[in-house]
Amino acid sequence: MNFSKFLKVILIILTTIYTLMGLGFFVFVLLLRHSTINTLGFILPLTLGMLGVLSIIFHAKTYKAYSKNFTGNIFPKVSKALWIFNNVNGVLLMFVGLLLFVLLYDNYHSGISSQRDVWMVSVLISLSFVIGVWTVFDADKLRQIKKKSKESQAKNVIDAITGVEED
Repeated sequence: MNFSKFLKVILIILTTIYTLMGLGFFVFVLLLRHSTINTLGFILPLTLGMLGVLSIIFHAKTYKAYSKNFTGNIFPKVSKALWIFNNVNGVLLMFVGLLLFVLLYDNYHSGISSQRDVWMVSVLISLSFVIGVWTVFDADKLRQIKKKSKESQAKNVIDAITGVEED
């Protein structure tokens, strides 16, 4: 397994963990505790969960693009909607990271949060922001791979028509 493929597996695992955390929070707070929660607290975990599932599907479909012998092959068929949902998921994860940072900063300076709370939320902030940035950069890298794949296919078609053979 090459390093890029290894990183893709790590990204899939982290996205799965964060998706399960979002859905788990939604289920725990709303369904099991029968709590009332504000609109953002209701919509955000549910949206993160749904977008996370779509992002996992996107990563699974594009996993083959990271193989060593991929060049010149046909890029895996991925709908535009999955590309968009994957990027929205990445941006939303970055937003959640920034939102948690602001909440942590506000609570810590008002004396509400303890040192343990700060550490736990810092891990969530870091994880959320890193996964979000990584997701967006991964999609951009895949876009470049897709572009090279299309160029290679076009060159192969032209070469086949003109009868030019590669070395």
